[in-house]
Amino acid sequence: MKKVLTTIILLSTAVFSFAQIPNAQFEQWSERNVPTLDDWNIAGNVTKTSDASTGFSAVRLDNNLATNTFGLVTNANISTSISGGHPYTDNPLVMTLSVKYDLAPGDVGKVLLIFTAAGNPIASIDFTVNGNSADTFEHYKVPIQWAVSTNPDTAIVAISTVDLTNATVNGDGYMIIDNLGFESVGSPNDDLPNNDFENWSNVPINYPDNWYTTDLLILDQYNLAADLNSVVRETSKPHDGSVSLLLQNRMAEGDILPGVAVTGESVAAVENPAFPVSKNWNVLHGLYKYLPDNGDTATIAVAFFSNGSLVGYGSIDFADSTDTDLYTYFSIPITFGPSVSADSATIVINSADFDNPVGENTQLWVDNLEFSDYSLSTPEIEELQVAIYPNPASTTLHLSGITGPVNIRVLDAQGRLVLSSQETTIDVSALHSGTYTLIVTSENKVQRRSFIKAE
Repeated sequence: MKKVLTTIILLSTAVFSFAQIPNAQFEQWSERNVPTLDDWNIAGNVTKTSDASTGFSAVRLDNNLATNTFGLVTNANISTSISGGHPYTDNPLVMTLSVKYDLAPGDVGKVLLIFTAAGNPIASIDFTVNGNSADTFEHYKVPIQWAVSTNPDTAIVAISTVDLTNATVNGDGYMIIDNLGFESVGSPNDDLPNNDFENWSNVPINYPDNWYTTDLLILDQYNLAADLNSVVRETSKPHDGSVSLLLQNRMAEGDILPGVAVTGESVAAVENPAFPVSKNWNVLHGLYKYLPDNGDTATIAVAFFSNGSLVGYGSIDFADSTDTDLYTYFSIPITFGPSVSADSATIVINSADFDNPVGENTQLWVDNLEFSDYSLSTPEIEELQVAIYPNPASTTLHLSGITGPVNIRVLDAQGRLVLSSQETTIDVSALHSGTYTLIVTSENKVQRRSFIKAE
């Protein structure tokens, strides 16, 4: 799962361009409602079907030769080891089930059942079908092979349309399973939860418009219809507007997955153009907060393209914790090849290293992405001639020399944004005493000044 993942502002004036970056303030979000099977894990090509042996629904698993994908339904964890399952304490003699199928030559539909006690297998079934059932349900009673007479504590079931030892698809095909149960001497035993596959729920997958996320990747690649919340619509502490982007590491089937957001509609956008640009911007700006766990490092990267070829790139890593109550400013210089004009770009944000996320609780907040032609660490473009007074200031700071609309940002000594205003008189009474940086932009001009907040 992690191998798939590996393939995967501050100043608001005319010298910047919100429009260049889609949904740059992360205010717009959408939702996918994905049907998922209650009490079971599903992966791959698994759908709800009304073609049922009894009742209103059953579960359908499909093979697709073109994509070499298949269906898997299990009550275990979908990972490299068999664990999980449903609690179960009876000693049934047979497993009962109804199956309709049409499988390509060489493909087998399988139902694997393992009863365990204290983690040790004590009984099993390896049931298979192949060929087709002539568009009718076949009903089976399959003997259970008990190795010991001990009562189990867990039943683990895995249903698939291929042999999981090689997971190779030989052709298109399907298998429908309904009413998986147990009997002992002709009498039903306790059933597994939702054993008739009647109960399905819609799981909402939320994502920022024009961005592709870990949650969508897991859904599209594995059909794991579970909202991991690896990329979250954060409303409690946004900087501007009502929303910021929260990316966080999550556990999924035994793996730690980083929160990833990439512009575009698929993971392919990591290495391909995702949105148009009108020029070679020099800097990507933004605001962030970071809470790493166990030594994680976050990354924000931007790539520019011309006719599909990479022509510019920049990135920044975050390894240290920041104050999670205040956003910290960042800027990423972008380096271009000689004599090329970019026509498109891609931005990738991840909460931890793609290859090696290590902390289960790592969190990264991002807001207000913008392109510009300068950064705070480089000589500014044409400067404003702004006077500020009084300096030091204890309650109110005044600015003069500004004739048009103004945007003002106040950063503390650590580069965190602590105050913003569009007025030339600023209330600084709530700031702690110390030295602050004032960033003033107006009419395509900028000035950076320092002032002291007095008691």
